[in-house]
Amino acid sequence: MRNKQRIYEKIGIRLILGLGVLLRIVIFLQNHSIQLDEANLVRNIIEKPFGNFFQSLDYQQYAPPLFLVIEKANTLLFGPSEYALRLFPLLVGIGSLFLFYQLAKKLSIGGISMLFVLFVFSFSEYYWHYANEAKQYSSDVFISLLLTYLALTEKRNFDVLFALKWSAIGIIAVWSSMPAVFVLAGVGFYFFYQYWTGEKTGKHLHLFLTGGLWLLAFGVYYFSILQSDMADNHLQAYHREYFLKLPLSIDAIQQDIAILLRLLTTTIGHTAIALGVGFVALIIGSVSLLRKDKKAVLLIFAPVFSVLVTSVLHKYSLIPRLTLFFTPLLLLIIGLGVQLIFTKTNRWQKIIFGLLLIATAGLHDGIKHLWQPYNISDIKSALHHIQEEWQSGDALFVNHETQPAFYYYAQLHPGRQEYRFEPVVLGSWNTDNLLQSIPSVPRLWVLHSHLISQTARHKRETEINILSRKCKKQKEWKDVGVGVVLMSCR
Repeated sequence: MRNKQRIYEKIGIRLILGLGVLLRIVIFLQNHSIQLDEANLVRNIIEKPFGNFFQSLDYQQYAPPLFLVIEKANTLLFGPSEYALRLFPLLVGIGSLFLFYQLAKKLSIGGISMLFVLFVFSFSEYYWHYANEAKQYSSDVFISLLLTYLALTEKRNFDVLFALKWSAIGIIAVWSSMPAVFVLAGVGFYFFYQYWTGEKTGKHLHLFLTGGLWLLAFGVYYFSILQSDMADNHLQAYHREYFLKLPLSIDAIQQDIAILLRLLTTTIGHTAIALGVGFVALIIGSVSLLRKDKKAVLLIFAPVFSVLVTSVLHKYSLIPRLTLFFTPLLLLIIGLGVQLIFTKTNRWQKIIFGLLLIATAGLHDGIKHLWQPYNISDIKSALHHIQEEWQSGDALFVNHETQPAFYYYAQLHPGRQEYRFEPVVLGSWNTDNLLQSIPSVPRLWVLHSHLISQTARHKRETEINILSRKCKKQKEWKDVGVGVVLMSCR
């Protein structure tokens, strides 16, 4: 019976991993349009030389220097296409699947618990989405999992070779992923605990030297790049609601609870069932790990605790994409909790809890994109539609938030000749002078993309209403996250 269960488990693991890899590749090949923040970072990657990645970026963007170096190299090798820009995030996204599986095995997660956490990690939108976006969040996840795995599998005592190896690993990690410093805090505590309890021998000088070099690397990184970015007023204002507060008022407590619930939502799902399952399993899993392996608790929870403290100091935002690097670690703890629950419950309790797990896993439905194209804002289809009906004498108005993606396709994309329009009127945040900016033309095309929120859609309606004072709406065309209006201005 046990042998059959193991066979079924192996089949399930291979099926989930295989489909997880296939999903990421299929979405990559679907080649969806570049998005707003993605486009702003892409401009930095394409326009700047390698040396400029080791200083603050333009267009209110941030990304670690070594990530940008890899991205730049890909564009030089393969051209500045979506494929080249998303190749590295795809590869580390796939690598993260196998690292997550290896970590789950290392923590002795198996059976239904293994299948559950592997399914959530494989098909949660947060992970497969960022594995197909030219941003650093997929590599943040990969580096976090890699550092944790390397620490758990480290066999060497604290000798010179250990110090050299881990000094290099830590320095590269810091310059490749900003949140890696939090994971290294957990790695440092993990190693020091082993030294303190006598599990490993060697010189404490090697440990302190390694940790000191990590701090030095991060210090140089912080004062040369991060400090000015963190002081940016616009950035602080944007992330204000994602910073934890000291619980000194009702409003502060409510905001902290909302943020912490959002962390759990990012990890396990957004419904009451998912939050309930996740919370209970996280508590039980934490207690289980504490009893089995105290040093592993330090390795996994020190990064989380340090992030929370840093957030209180308004130095690190807890917006979901910035917490992705540690949510897989929380998911592993949830897996431990799920495993213990199944071990300690009777048959009917197992059935009920199993149904709750199925309901939770069902929220992560990324597998549908194996046959259903994934897109957020298809500006390419909008531009092709305009191009098909473009007439001599027409003008194009491009909304302010649409401009980064439009600029990429019109100026930087390998097929930019397909996306050239003249004249082009660029909108701004301030609509006071909107009518004065429109030239005297018989027909005006109005382009909006990134319509993924009610606020963005409301702004679009406002702009179109203002333009309607000068031009008459002739026809409208919409697709996923984009809208095109043709207006007659005769």
